[in-house]
Amino acid sequence: MKQLSSLSEGLMNFIVRHNPRVGAVATVTVGDIEVPYHVKVGKSSKYVHLRFTQDLQLEVVIPPNARVDARSVLEKKHAWIERKYGELSSRRCVFDAGSIMHKGRYLEISVVSSSNEGDEIETKNDKLIIHMNGTKEPLSLLKDWMRNATLELLTKELPIYAARFGTSLGNVSVKNTKRWGYCTKDGDLIFTWQLIALPDRLAKYIMIHELTHLFEFNHSKRFWAKLASMCPDYKEQQHALNNICTTKSADLNAYELLNLDC
Repeated sequence: MKQLSSLSEGLMNFIVRHNPRVGAVATVTVGDIEVPYHVKVGKSSKYVHLRFTQDLQLEVVIPPNARVDARSVLEKKHAWIERKYGELSSRRCVFDAGSIMHKGRYLEISVVSSSNEGDEIETKNDKLIIHMNGTKEPLSLLKDWMRNATLELLTKELPIYAARFGTSLGNVSVKNTKRWGYCTKDGDLIFTWQLIALPDRLAKYIMIHELTHLFEFNHSKRFWAKLASMCPDYKEQQHALNNICTTKSADLNAYELLNLDC
C-alpha cells in the first residue's frame, strides 16, 4: 500500500474496494487458462495501461487520481489479453530445461569430469559439453563462457556498425540485465551476457538498435527513421526478437540444468 500513501482516504477506499487485490496477485480467466495479474498505481494521470511482465504476469497500471475498476478493464480487453498471452507464452527462452540457446539453436548441456588441468567448454554437434576439473560450479562456468563469447562478438562487430553510423563508441559493457541491450544518457552501451544466444542477424539488430539511440535517445519517429536507414527490415527483426526472451537470473538459479556424467 506504499504507492497509495499520498492518495485521499476516500479514493484509496474506492481503489481497494474495486480492486481488492491491489499489490497482490489475482487471476483472470482467459479461455481455459488462469492468467495471474496485479494492480499497480502508475504515474500517468490519464491512462490505464495493460502489460505483461517477463514471467507472463499481467500488470494493470491505473492512474493515481482516477476511480478505475480493474476487473471491468480486464473484461473489456479480454480479446487483447488472450491474443497477447498466446503470443508471449510461445516465446523461446535462452535456457530451456537442460538446453541452452547458442547463436539461435538449442544445445543440450552435458557436464563431464576431466583429468585435464582447469575447466573448459566446447560445442560438439548438438551438445554443449562442460569439462570440469575445478571448484567452480557448472552454471557459473557456463555464464562466464557466454559472457566472454558475447564480449568477443561485441568487440568484433560493434565498431563496424558504429563506423557505418559515422560515430565513435563510448563505454561498452556486458552485464546481467533482462533486456537484450540499452543505451544510457551518457552514451554508454550495455548488453546482456545472453546476447550470444541469438542468431547472428538478431544480435546484429540489437547492436544497430542501441547505436541508433546515440542519436535519438527515445523511440520517436526520428529514431525509427534513423534505424530504418541502417536496417531496412527492422520490423521483421523486431518481430522475430519478440519471440525470444532472456532468462532471469532468479529463474536460472532455480533450474536444475546440468547433469554430471562421470
